Amino acid sequence: MDETKGHACFENAFRVGVHGPIHSASVPRQRMQSMDVLKFVAIFFVLWGHAEQYLLSGDYSDRMVYRHIYSFHMPLFMMISGFFFAMTVKPKVMENIIGKARQLLLPAVCWSVIFIVIAIVFTRQNLSFDSIRYGMMQSLWFLKSAFACSMLGLVPFLFFRRRHFGAACVVTLLLSQLLAVIPVINLPFMYPAFLVGGLIIRKTKRATLSERNVPKLKRNDSQAQNEAYL
Repeated sequence: MDETKGHACFENAFRVGVHGPIHSASVPRQRMQSMDVLKFVAIFFVLWGHAEQYLLSGDYSDRMVYRHIYSFHMPLFMMISGFFFAMTVKPKVMENIIGKARQLLLPAVCWSVIFIVIAIVFTRQNLSFDSIRYGMMQSLWFLKSAFACSMLGLVPFLFFRRRHFGAACVVTLLLSQLLAVIPVINLPFMYPAFLVGGLIIRKTKRATLSERNVPKLKRNDSQAQNEAYL
């Protein structure tokens, strides 16, 4: 991607960072190659971490590589999720809730049911109700965590995106720590990373808009000087 196309890609993307999503169908969607690379890196470390956990013998929790990978790879995914969430948040609350439920909760529930059916039918396991409930809660926990982060993220990135944004970020950050009583979704660790991703796109958009306004100011100054000289 050359510099011109890169600026065009980010310009289209950053238009939704603060003032809401793009509603015009005429604006083409362009992939961010840098984010694709970052997602590839995150997926690679997820596979590596699971290989350390399930394919190697011995106690994986004592391996230094395993500890390093698990210290950042899921927060990295949440940061990417927050980046795109803040970029594409819809103006209507229910539209965000329903959209995220379909995108995150529905696959989590469906695949959890499939896993339980496979365990019962094909492996002949006699699962108790507590085992089934535990499986429904624990499997694909990161999708449920992403949904919870998105719901908290609506507060700063939708309700208070224009005024009191900083206060909204602090309040939701504190609330995520109080929600540690729901251990399955790991909000105390995931939401801070999610929030950072949203802040990155917001900050970058503001910087991009400032850079675009500088040439205009310079042109206006030069025009005023020319008019004064004439």
